[in-house]
Order: sequence, then C-alpha cells, then structure tokens
Amino acid sequence: MGDIEVDSIEFGSTLFESPAFVSLNLDHVQVAGGEKGVHGLLGSPFFTQYQAVIDFSKNRLELFNIKN
Repeated sequence: MGDIEVDSIEFGSTLFESPAFVSLNLDHVQVAGGEKGVHGLLGSPFFTQYQAVIDFSKNRLELFNIKN
C-alpha cells in the first residue's frame, strides 16, 4: 500500500493533471455477478470535484467537473 505519483491520466477526452492515487490490495473484494475482479476505486476526494453518471446499458461513465 502507498501513494502512487501520476503526472496525468485521460478518461475519454478529459485529461486529469496530477491526480492522487493510493495503491491497495483488493484481492479480498468480491465482485457481484461473477465479474473478473476489481480494477480500481474512485473515492470521495475525486467526487468532491467531479460528478459521475453511470450508464450501465452503454457501459459508460460520464464525468462532470463541479468545481470550475
């Protein structure tokens, strides 16, 4: 476990500069529906700046910056 330094990451056409990441072992987390596993989590620090809309029918995550 620990902090990970990332210069930037891009989701779709949105670039996130200097995002904060923490590495965690998520092997113990069970996934509903027999999926392949948890690849990552977005936490409250992320959602204090961005609002997310998840469209499960299109497998799509839309992010909106709420702090302009």
